[in-house]
This record gives sequence, C-alpha cells and structure tokens, in this order.
Amino acid sequence: MPETALLDSSHFVFRALARCALSRAGLVSVLALVALPGCTTRSSSPSGVEDSQTSGRIRVVAGPELVALMRRETDMFASTYPQSRFDVAEAPSPRAVAALFDASADLVALPRELAPDERAAAVRGGLELEGYLVGRSALVAVVHEANPVQNVSRFELRAMLTGGLTRWSAIGGQDSRIVPILPALDGETALTVAHQLLDSASISVPARVVHDDSAVVAAVQRERDAIGFVDASAVPPEGVRALRIAALDGLTYVRPDAESIHDGRYPLTRSIHLYMRTAGPKLSGGLITFVTSHDGQRLLHEAGFVPTAIPVRFVRRSPMQSSH
Repeated sequence: MPETALLDSSHFVFRALARCALSRAGLVSVLALVALPGCTTRSSSPSGVEDSQTSGRIRVVAGPELVALMRRETDMFASTYPQSRFDVAEAPSPRAVAALFDASADLVALPRELAPDERAAAVRGGLELEGYLVGRSALVAVVHEANPVQNVSRFELRAMLTGGLTRWSAIGGQDSRIVPILPALDGETALTVAHQLLDSASISVPARVVHDDSAVVAAVQRERDAIGFVDASAVPPEGVRALRIAALDGLTYVRPDAESIHDGRYPLTRSIHLYMRTAGPKLSGGLITFVTSHDGQRLLHEAGFVPTAIPVRFVRRSPMQSSH
C-alpha cells in the first residue's frame, strides 16, 4: 500500500529541529512541557512483528464522537492485514492530543483541527506531526418534530444561550420557554458550541446538561420546547428535526445535509482529522491511507459523517419524482 496514496492534497506537517523534546497539551489552553526517555523510531512492535504500513501494533486514541468509527476502521484494516494490531481508546480531544505528544498514542482522531496553542506547543517542543483531513461533520441544533420553527440564525442560537432570546414565539413558534440542552461540557460538541456560537460569552440561561449527544436527542424527543446541540452524525431519522441555520441574520438558511456540510456552506461545519507523529510507527501511516481509501471512506459515510478524501457526487431528487 503506497505510503502517500490519496493523502498529499489534504495534509500538513509541523517541522522543528529537535524531535526528542516533546510537549504535552493540557485541558483548554494549559500546556506543560514534558521530556521523554528517548527519541526513537520503532522498527518493530512489542510483539516482534515488523513495523510496516500493514503490520505491527499501534495505539489509537479517538474523541467520543469518533471512537466507534475508528474501531470499525481498524477492524476492517486488521481483517485485510492480519499482522496489524490496534488498541483503540476513547478520550476527550485535549487528552488525546496530550497522548500523541507524549507518545502514549501513535495516532489520534479528532473532530477538529489542532488548536493554535497545541500547534505552538508542537513547534516549541520540536515535535513533527502530520495531520490529515479525512471527513467533515457539523454541529446541529435539533428540536422536537412537533416544533413549528424551521429556521434560525447563528445570532439567535447564541441569544438562546445568553438570555437574549427566551421564548419560541419570538421566532415563529409557540409561546413557551426555550429549554436548551447540551451534552457534557468537557466534550467536543459542547466545546464547539463555545467556540462557534458563544465566542467569549457565557451561558446565562438555565441549560440542562446531559451525558452525551444520544442523551441530548432523547431529551429533545421527550420535550417539545427543548433545543439540543449535537453532532450531525447523532441525528436520528425521526423524533427530532435539525434546524436550518443562517450564518447571519438576513442570509440564506442552510440545511445540514451532506452536500452543504461537504462544501462548507452550512455555517457550523467542522472537520475530522487524523494526526500522527512523523517519526512514529509506519503502521500509523498505513491506517491513515486506509481511512482515506474508498473502503475507509465508505465506513466513515456509514457512520454518519461526510467523506472528503474521495470524489463525492450528490444527487438531488425532485419532491414530485417517484422514489421507485
């Protein structure tokens, strides 16, 4: 399997002089320098199997939204290349980045790019990383299927969380109180809400916090006045409805479908990236090559994400056209 197949157009490399002095990324923007016992490139895994693009053993750490996907990707890879072994673990993205920096992970999957402070820490520590865009997803606002509201702007979503908009009647709904529901505040979805909607503002309304995206969806299905914030991959086919969102008041409202997420027209689009150390195991590069292949992108699509590493064609069916 070619090492750079399908990868060159969508990856970047951090380059620095001293690879042995690495950095550990802390929660939020707290970064502390750490030193490793030595700087080595492994030629074989602990089991004695040669480290190559298709053999050896690596540890993969993925964010909660991506861990199931990475388990499917590694399972299919291992079924094709039986001399490959993968340990897949789940961790919030700051801890996943920290694991990559201190070499306790060989590859990480994140629903975002590295943050500026994380990139700066890599450069300061002399750590050379490679990052690959492998897919896209989106932050979506979901409401009960009986809620008549169809459209909302980013400003209105922000106002729902900061107290400027408290009743559905202000945007065409029933005269009832808006009930925001968020997943765990240390998870990537809640962090996306903070970065893409709140900027530097704080949530100043009574918002309910539940365990994860699935719990948000379940809560919205039960409560007509609720609005939940989840990853697009977590939206079920019925029971809730994703709102169309405009980037600014007066602009076009965009539905979070695969095409608008793929081309970035949907205002709350986010990207899925795989990161590895350039001097790390070769099997990490082999897995990335697989994830960006047709089979790997098919698994990503089946998990509810939007492929970006292979050509994608979108077909729009007329509502008057028969589905048969």
